[in-house]
Formats: sequence, structure tokens, C-alpha cells
Amino acid sequence: MTFRDWLTKYKAEGECSFIRTGSNKYYSSEFKKTVIKDYLTTQYSLSELTIKYKILSTDAIRKLVLKYNGHEKLKDSGRRIQNNDQKQNDMVLQAGIHWLQ
Repeated sequence: MTFRDWLTKYKAEGECSFIRTGSNKYYSSEFKKTVIKDYLTTQYSLSELTIKYKILSTDAIRKLVLKYNGHEKLKDSGRRIQNNDQKQNDMVLQAGIHWLQ
């Protein structure tokens, strides 16, 4: 992830962009196809697509497009966020916001 990716993500999501879950995000094959279709048929930049779809980096989209153009099957990836993981992220975010105030 480049500094520009971090900055773009911060502008879009604020402090939440720095919370790491310790695991990969879950992307279904349908979601990946939607992102690729947007990239190939619109004027969105890679940075704009990372914001629109909350994808970690522009490099992730580039890799998806390369797989698609190479006729590779797009599979579901990552893992689904469990309720406990989401609760933990919420607690960390609240603590960070409290500390900033």
C-alpha cells in the first residue's frame, strides 16, 4: 500500500482507515466482478474505486483486473467478519476517539 493509498483512504474513512482486523477482508466473486466492471466501463480511477468499494489498495484492483483479463476464475476470498471481530473493532475505535478528545 502506497502513501497515496493511505492518504486517499484516510480522506474517505477518517480514523477508521487505520484499524486493522488482523485478517483479510472478505470479497465475494460477485463483488469482484462488480469492481472490475466499474473499472473497465467507467472513468473511475483506481483510487476512486478503492474509496467507493472500501478496498485496501489500488494494487488489489490491478490484480483482480489482471486475473479477469487472463480468464482466471474469480473466487471468494478472505474471511467473513465475525460479530466478535466487529465488536472488538468498535471498542478499539471508541477508545481511540475518546483518547483524541
